[in-house]
Amino acid sequence: MKSLRFVLAVVSSLAFGLFSTGEVLARQAPAATPTDAQFVKVTTTMGDMVFELDRANAPTTVDNFLGYVGRGYYNGTTIHRVLKDHLIQGGGLLSDGTAKPGAGEPIANESNSTTKHTRGTVAMARSTAGPNTATSQFFINVVDNPNLDKDGPGAGHAIFGKVVAGMPVIDSIRLTPVGPDMTGETSKPVNPIIILSIRTITADDVKTAVAAEARTAAAAITTSATDPQPPAIADVPKVAYVQLSTSKGDIILQLDGEKAPISTANYLAYVEQGFYNGLIFHRVINNFMIQGGGFDANMVQSKKANPPIKNEYKNGLKNLKGKIAMARLGGQPDSASSQFFINVVDNAMLDEARDGAAYAVFGKVVAGMSVVDAIKVVPTTTKGTYGDVPMETITINSARRLTDAEAQKAIAGGH
Repeated sequence: MKSLRFVLAVVSSLAFGLFSTGEVLARQAPAATPTDAQFVKVTTTMGDMVFELDRANAPTTVDNFLGYVGRGYYNGTTIHRVLKDHLIQGGGLLSDGTAKPGAGEPIANESNSTTKHTRGTVAMARSTAGPNTATSQFFINVVDNPNLDKDGPGAGHAIFGKVVAGMPVIDSIRLTPVGPDMTGETSKPVNPIIILSIRTITADDVKTAVAAEARTAAAAITTSATDPQPPAIADVPKVAYVQLSTSKGDIILQLDGEKAPISTANYLAYVEQGFYNGLIFHRVINNFMIQGGGFDANMVQSKKANPPIKNEYKNGLKNLKGKIAMARLGGQPDSASSQFFINVVDNAMLDEARDGAAYAVFGKVVAGMSVVDAIKVVPTTTKGTYGDVPMETITINSARRLTDAEAQKAIAGGH
């Protein structure tokens, strides 16, 4: 991929425009009462990241940010500005490019000479109208940006935190395809990158997240020497049926072995092993998807998955409502193993290659969509570092392959 180097002189001029024009609109509602939290988890459609907040150097800015977090303001906003050799910015615009209503009043600027704009630091975006104009929008430095340190205290951009987990996700975002925004700057993601939620987490949650990221990195190193291979299943069928018997009812899946032979063979291997039996749907987001196949009821990955497989996202199948696809790690296209998700709405954004690949669809629900719809509305909570966990445990009691005759009978019966 060719590097799009940003000349420092150009970046310097942009330092006074890190505020989208839409941000100056609709400053009606004040932020919610802040907390004394030190860490937040940012969940996006490209993965998660964790910020450590710097209350010592930017107390007003941290309280402002946590106020927006507390009232859920950031949920549904986007990472709307991506400059891959400079920064990524979000927290104020919706996927259609309009400002999210309800931003609070501007805050006093807390930029200082102590903190520097190094890679991974998080700072407030502001307008060209002056230093005391920041409201909700923030940016993450994806490289060291010493040009942003040249502004004097109170006149630059207030750094209020740093990324302590999730830099691989940020690096995936910085490489996403971009086009011109409404000012003509080539920085608008071609496919919206949505902030699903920002929530406070504990120091123990952070330790867990950092450890998990380290394990993932180590696994990537040990498996990178060879290409992912499909499991050894002879004669992958062009069409196969699987029944997921869950605590909410039965779901019948039709797998497309013709267009997605690797993913189909992989899924059938797990079914034949009884791998899914007793696992849960551990991630539920209404108006997005339901995900399962990796965790038990204690949110522990108690079963060892098979090696990852090659991503088949170019097979022509789309992430439409009712379609089943392989879950994978952000920034690692060929990392899918056992986890899968069912789209509960049309998710065109998952069909676009954002970090080197999209999400491979390999089948569809042909009976039991009412069960899927019942699962998608189950209230969710946070468990450790995991968000969107159903408060009601939704167990996959069994997953078994059906004969064509069994499948047709189930489909006809509407089960």
